[in-house]
Amino acid sequence: MVRGVREMLAEPEPEVQFGPVQLTDGPAAGVTLILPRPSELTELIVNGAYEPTTSLVMAQLLAPDDHCWDIGSHYGYFTSLMAKLVPQGSVNAFDPLPAHVDRLRQGMATSGLDHVHVHQQGVAGQSGEMVLRFAQDGQDDSMAYLEDYGGVKTPLADQNYPDFGAQSVPVVTLDEIDAAVPALIKIDAEGAEAAILSGGVNLFRTARPRVLVETHGVGEALQCANQMQTLDYIALALSPTKETLPVLWVHNQDQQARECLETVTESPVRILFQPERLTAGETSGDATAGREQG
Repeated sequence: MVRGVREMLAEPEPEVQFGPVQLTDGPAAGVTLILPRPSELTELIVNGAYEPTTSLVMAQLLAPDDHCWDIGSHYGYFTSLMAKLVPQGSVNAFDPLPAHVDRLRQGMATSGLDHVHVHQQGVAGQSGEMVLRFAQDGQDDSMAYLEDYGGVKTPLADQNYPDFGAQSVPVVTLDEIDAAVPALIKIDAEGAEAAILSGGVNLFRTARPRVLVETHGVGEALQCANQMQTLDYIALALSPTKETLPVLWVHNQDQQARECLETVTESPVRILFQPERLTAGETSGDATAGREQG
C-alpha cells in the first residue's frame, strides 16, 4: 500500500522525444543526429564521452579515403564518426528498423554527409527474409534482434523481449554487399555477430578488413573466435576491464593495428584470441598461443 501511494505521488517520468541534436565534442563534433531526450546515452554522445577508447582507435586506424561499413547503426554515432574520419571515402550503414533508418538519413542530410549511404536492411549469415523483433514505444530500442539468432541473454532482455513487436525484413550477407571494399567494419547486432561474420569468409580472406565487434557475453565471443581464427584473425582487447566487448579483430599480419592500439591505450596490446596453430614466436606482442588463459 505504501509503495502504491508513493508511486501515485511521484512525478511522472518526462516523455522522451526525438529531435536533431548537434554533437559538441569528440571526434564526431559538428555532426547532427536525431537523438532522444532526456537520455543519458544522448548526453554521452553529444559530449564526446561515448565509447572514448573505441572512438580514438577508429580515429587512428582510418585514413581519409578509406571505406567503412556500419552493421547495426542504431542512432548513428559510429556512422557519423566514420563519416568525419573518411571525408574522401564512404560509409555504408545497415539497419533493418525503419525508424532508425529514417532518423539516420535525416541526420546525415542535415550534416551534409553525402558520402554516407544508409540501407534499410539487416546483415546476417544468409540472405533473404528474416523476422526482426523490436522494442515498442517506451522500451530500449537498441535491443532489436533477428529472431533466428535469439537475441542477447541479459536480465533486461528477458524483461523486455516478451513485449517486442515483429516484422519481416530483408537481410544480406557481408559477402553479398555491393559497396566499396571496407577498411573497417563495425558490427553490433544483438546476438547475430558470429552469424554475420560467417557470411563474410570471402571478404575476410581477400580484403582483410579490420572488424570491430560488440559481443554480449563470453559464449558469443567464443563463437566469433571459432569463426575468425580459421581466417588467421586475432582479437585485440580495447579495454583492460572488458573481456568481450568491444573487440577489434584484425588479420594476424596487421602490425599497424596493434601499434595503434598500444598508442591509444598506453599499454601493451592484449590478444584475447588467436589461431591455435600460432606460437608466440610467430606473432608480435606478448600474447601466448591459443586463447588467452584466465
